[in-house]
Amino acid sequence: MSDNNTLQNNSNTQTMSDNNTLRMAEMLDKQNSRQHDFMKLMMEMNNSARLSDQARDDRNAIRNENNLKEVFNKLIEAQKEESPIDISIKIRR
Repeated sequence: MSDNNTLQNNSNTQTMSDNNTLRMAEMLDKQNSRQHDFMKLMMEMNNSARLSDQARDDRNAIRNENNLKEVFNKLIEAQKEESPIDISIKIRR
């Protein structure tokens, strides 16, 4: 009788251990999934920020180019008029 109880207890202990292992595996899987989702979100936010930075840099480059064109055109006009160069430059920011 004692052997049967021992076998039954061992079986119950094994079943509990298996259930705990299964629960632990499920918890780890959920945690990994959440971490993956979080990392994906962070990468998307980083990419979005990078695109925003690039767009800002592009706008600044266009603004700088337009300022240079304005200066160049004023120099050409002044040269054509053969007058002293008096150039007022508005820098747009």
